[in-house]
Amino acid sequence: LGTQTGWGNLSRLHGSIETQDAAHGRSFLRIPLGGDQTPVLHFDYYEPLVRRELAPLAAGRGWIEVERGKPYTLSCMMRASRSGVRALLGVRDKRPGGGHRDHTQAVTLTTEWKRYTMTFRPLNRYVFVLAGPDLEKEEPVHVDLDAVQLQEGEQATAFEPRQPVEVALEPTAPAGIFAEGERGAALRLAVCNHSAADAKVEVAFKVTDYFDGEVPWRGETVEAPARTIVGRNLQLPPAWKGYYRVQVTVKAADAAETIAVPLAVVPKPAGDDTVLGINHAFTTPHLIRLASKVGVAWFRDWSLKWNHIEPERGRFTWERGDAQIDRVLALGPKVLCLLPPFPSADWISEAPADLPTKGYPGSRLRSAWAPRDPNELARYVGQCVARYKDRMKVWEFLNEPIYTDYALPADKGNRYGGRNYAPADYVALLKTASAAMKKADPGCKVIGGIGSGAMNLTRETIEAGALEHLDIFNLHFYPGSRLPEGYAAEMDKLLALMDAAGRRLPIWITEFSYYGVDNLPRRPFIPVSGSWSENRLLESERDCADRTVRFFAVMLSKGVEKIFIHSGASGEVNQPSFECALFDHGGVPRKLAPAMAVLTHLLGPAPVCEGARTFGETGHAAAFRAGRHGVVILWKDDPDADLRLVVPPTPGLQRLDLMGRPQPPGPIDLSTSPGYLVGPPGQAKQILESIRVGRP
Repeated sequence: LGTQTGWGNLSRLHGSIETQDAAHGRSFLRIPLGGDQTPVLHFDYYEPLVRRELAPLAAGRGWIEVERGKPYTLSCMMRASRSGVRALLGVRDKRPGGGHRDHTQAVTLTTEWKRYTMTFRPLNRYVFVLAGPDLEKEEPVHVDLDAVQLQEGEQATAFEPRQPVEVALEPTAPAGIFAEGERGAALRLAVCNHSAADAKVEVAFKVTDYFDGEVPWRGETVEAPARTIVGRNLQLPPAWKGYYRVQVTVKAADAAETIAVPLAVVPKPAGDDTVLGINHAFTTPHLIRLASKVGVAWFRDWSLKWNHIEPERGRFTWERGDAQIDRVLALGPKVLCLLPPFPSADWISEAPADLPTKGYPGSRLRSAWAPRDPNELARYVGQCVARYKDRMKVWEFLNEPIYTDYALPADKGNRYGGRNYAPADYVALLKTASAAMKKADPGCKVIGGIGSGAMNLTRETIEAGALEHLDIFNLHFYPGSRLPEGYAAEMDKLLALMDAAGRRLPIWITEFSYYGVDNLPRRPFIPVSGSWSENRLLESERDCADRTVRFFAVMLSKGVEKIFIHSGASGEVNQPSFECALFDHGGVPRKLAPAMAVLTHLLGPAPVCEGARTFGETGHAAAFRAGRHGVVILWKDDPDADLRLVVPPTPGLQRLDLMGRPQPPGPIDLSTSPGYLVGPPGQAKQILESIRVGRP
């Protein structure tokens, strides 16, 4: 656990397990800092943040139930590489769905192991423990931790292990996301026998797949001699593809423990570009790399806010944008940059002087108004494009203008100063900004539009002439519980509007998401008021993944080229964010992650729709030419409808489920979980047209 940075925090344990000179047993945790050893966190919103984390605390995973007001004592053995290093031990207590309180104690370490203690009385019913360095300034140093113990009472007693035989299970791949065919793909089982007697440990497995069907895996018996640690790699079956939840129950003597590990086995990315992006890059390189592994090729960046990059006319702080943009590009993904997200800087805004600017969103409201001189906007965006043209080629002009308070708000309720901007005002600024971008880099692409649904102010925007100044049209969708198929007719109307204007543009959806979580952090689960994602949760991760793949199929068949999931929020240990539907905390896969990996692998960077069909009232299919092969996506939108399709035998045709697992030939009983027909290149349309309805 580190310092909250934007919408994220540290995403995994910082440090290494060492096995020499422990305070207790054989192993301890070493947390290094200084230079490349210091973790660095970034986030692009609201302020572009760069934080070198000098207090990366080890934290217990999971909540411990306690009694409010009762005394508890936390103890921990610690030492440092030099005397005088400041460290911290503490406890975070939390009310489910509410705020938290940290009980902490600063300590000064020596180079010798020493036990430090802290007594506290929790204000809430659940806690987890924290310990680690807490430096005032960065220096090359390491802090060692061992024998962490939480107990009732006001005094620390001699350290005792949680139980005589302890068990750990962790994947050999980061966060449990494996590439298909990865050598050494396994779960690492470790059994630590603290007792003076040999132990026989029975290990039983219950494995379920994406569809919650049970997958057989034979149990194990582990002989653990007294006072030893026994490790064993449990190789994953080579046929595994997609999502799995491995639940392990371990029995030793009279004790039993159950551990659950979600994991995903995904196809390797087919190239460096896909149809999938994320709005806001994650705080850590660890999460960006994992996102790339499941098919994310783009991140949408907000760091070039005029107010932050040019806080005074002619004084540029380019380092603020460079840090956010370059750290993503260095890891491989591409960057789509908002230029700018808001149309003004405070010093050039036409907003009235008495506009309230305290708090959030007050701090950005002056920037939401148009600049007093549009030529200043042209100068700013031109200089940005000139600086970054060798790094980025796609620019998005303004975020959600007119219908939100981000940019040029139609302030009919007089909440933001009373200026009632209209689509024509947006198009006038777009004309100026687009010309400046093209002048600075004739090869760049300009994205624009209202950034809402297909029918919200799009007619007014198109009639005002927006298409003349754009290369790509922009939409945003947050369906909540709305079915993806319901958007098809709206998209057809939008395409007709473009055709009537004489210029059909490709479409990028730069914000979109369904949300779904199986591992809820509290029960009963009552969404926090005002939480963007908690109040939009679907029934399950499978429902979220099913609908997301169907949304992609619908939109890619209606002129859309790229779709960006919202968002790169990652939460923190024991308090994961739901706003990234791909991952639980630390990049642990949710069911959407392997679903997106398979979709992006099959469709590649630029799938071309070769037709779509409906079957009865509930069946759907969309066909795509995808470079290496033709792909048809099949599904139904009603879980209670029975619908069977028949596909004539075709040489080279393969049928896959949503996880990319081969399915037997024969009639296809459609599901709300899409499936794939994958055939030779150029065959997608032919396969689509050959499908007929069979008898259930």
